[in-house]
Amino acid sequence: VEGPTPSPPAGPLTIDSLTLATPGGGTAADAAVEPPFSPLQYQPRFDGTRPSFGLFARFVRNLSVAASSIRLDADEADGRPAIVADRVSGLRLKALDVGGGGGAEAPCQLAARNCSGDWSDGGKLPSCEWRPAASVAETWGSHEVLSGD
Repeated sequence: VEGPTPSPPAGPLTIDSLTLATPGGGTAADAAVEPPFSPLQYQPRFDGTRPSFGLFARFVRNLSVAASSIRLDADEADGRPAIVADRVSGLRLKALDVGGGGGAEAPCQLAARNCSGDWSDGGKLPSCEWRPAASVAETWGSHEVLSGD
């Protein structure tokens, strides 16, 4: 899920009762990949590795994901988080089932940068700051992670 530009962002968007099964096999290095972004060339499909094994959201407002499952569908482990959110305001995550397969090996299941909202899901969803190796910060300014409470 990606808005075509940071201003205005895409949304509001509600995802409810989604079941997403992915093959896994990603590495911790893949979690540091920042998909390219160009305000002049919208890319609905980025050909390459995503930083999450499930949902990647950037430039979105009022994103709600509820009663959904994001799972690895193979015995192969994955070093990426289930969800990466970047510049998402009003992020709401409730009643999520995350994990499965060979196991998610990432230190958290939600990696967020410059986000606001309530994504703790009652403390069940471990979160951390997303720190990609390369950054669009040069183009769009500094990034700040806001509280998820």
